[in-house]
Amino acid sequence: MYGTTHVYNSVVKITPDGQITTIATAERGVAGSTALAFGRSAGDNTSLYVTTNGGMSLPLPTGLEATKVVRLEVGVEGLIGVA
Repeated sequence: MYGTTHVYNSVVKITPDGQITTIATAERGVAGSTALAFGRSAGDNTSLYVTTNGGMSLPLPTGLEATKVVRLEVGVEGLIGVA
């Protein structure tokens, strides 16, 4: 499972046994990470797309950044539309 940490400006991977690994930080452009989703096409289903608010809730020492969508390659296929 993957998740955004919002005020911690990162994206994390959580394994079934509960191990949490940070896979991206503000240095990779995810300041104020708010949500994420896997790509939907066959050539893009191992990419995570992360939306950001630029650090609005807890600005970086360098100030706010522009909001954006950041693409992260994670190397595993995501499940789309699974509830």
